[in-house]
Amino acid sequence: PENEEVRRKLNRKIAVDFRDTPLTEALNSLGEQLEFPLLVQQIALDDAGIPSDEPVTLKADAALHSVLSQMLRELNLTYVLTYGWLEITTVDIANGWLTTAIFDIRDLNTNNGFSTDELVSMIQSETNGQWENVDGAGGLLQVQSGLLFVTQTQQVLAEVQVLLTNLRAKHASRKLPDATEQTERNRLETRFYKARNENEVAALREALTTFVFPESWGTDGGRGFVQDVGPTLIVRQTPQVHAAIKKFLLELNSPGEPSRP
Repeated sequence: PENEEVRRKLNRKIAVDFRDTPLTEALNSLGEQLEFPLLVQQIALDDAGIPSDEPVTLKADAALHSVLSQMLRELNLTYVLTYGWLEITTVDIANGWLTTAIFDIRDLNTNNGFSTDELVSMIQSETNGQWENVDGAGGLLQVQSGLLFVTQTQQVLAEVQVLLTNLRAKHASRKLPDATEQTERNRLETRFYKARNENEVAALREALTTFVFPESWGTDGGRGFVQDVGPTLIVRQTPQVHAAIKKFLLELNSPGEPSRP
């Protein structure tokens, strides 16, 4: 719960235009947008050979979390949300930084008909991360009295949260009485799109919001939502837009072939 206020602030849309701005100055500017300072693990940055005055160049108009991720990615850095604070560190350290989160899944067990084993299997197969009981190292899953205890990286925890939310949304849409065809077309689904590496995520996000139903995204007043988590894009959109995204990605990976209407 102590992180909810930070998450809300990270969703604020901002505009930045950094031109060879020292890293600390750029972080201070973003910290002012968050209304609290960003903590920098200076020892980690020193070990990685990244000086505090490393020049940053970035022009963007997007959610604060997206701007921050894009800026840090260029330096192989990332941020970790813990106990209501954001800490800036290296990607390697963040990937080894496991956090425990608790998810209430009693409604999924009771109302939606998912067994505990089904949920655990789904989480381990549909999120990006290693698990100790599957891979011999990595995160842990434990269920007690309808509560799901997950120890994982923050990227995987974010994926778990989205997955559970999506399961609830799908079940709610199935229960709607007398649903019209228009309502079905307008419902939102959350899907994961994996990029080849983290460096491609920002470019892929920009391409989707520019070329695939641009008016349907939240940045242009629509209902669609996209967020990058490591090398994965989390996209919440209508089935029609998801189908267009699938076609777009197929054509993107088939250079030289003309686009068909």
